[in-house]
Amino acid sequence: EIASCLVGSEMCIRDRYSALTEKRSYKEPLDTKQALTIIYRDVQEGKLHPFVFKALVNYASEKVTAAV
Repeated sequence: EIASCLVGSEMCIRDRYSALTEKRSYKEPLDTKQALTIIYRDVQEGKLHPFVFKALVNYASEKVTAAV
């Protein structure tokens, strides 16, 4: 039960991260730090499990490192 909940949250949070960091026809992309700051508010409000946020931070760090 918990594992499936965390997997669903991880997929949802990656979609949100992508929406924040990718250019859209109606907005410019945010940088990684801005996006993570916005998403971290969900952790603070208890809407997102800290483990899922940590996985996102690791994912974002890998993307930044790969781009360099």
